Amino acid sequence: MERVVETLLVSILTLVAVLYVYPMINGISLRLDDNQEFITDVYYVYLTQGSVLRGYYLRNVTLMNSSIVFQTAVLFNGSASRVIGSSIIRVKENMTLDGFCVLHIYFKDGYVWIEKP
Repeated sequence: MERVVETLLVSILTLVAVLYVYPMINGISLRLDDNQEFITDVYYVYLTQGSVLRGYYLRNVTLMNSSIVFQTAVLFNGSASRVIGSSIIRVKENMTLDGFCVLHIYFKDGYVWIEKP
């Protein structure tokens, strides 16, 4: 009987410890969503001097000349950042994107242009 109580107590304490630690571990993960795909495509277009036409589900992303501002951090240039600033980024007009959108990203005259087709 003593062994059963001990096993039950250890099982309950293990469950409590897992339930306590899980939210902390889950909270520090960095979600690789369409925001990450978008900035990866911008960098790919810059490297290849090519073009990409793709649909993204973006969450509150602001596009301006020389910068892209994300609601959550994305991995870029070896670090996580919310603001990607570069003098090569160009848009015809400033825009905030929230939801699904199709974007044309292309290299022209030394700049990476981002626009809605």
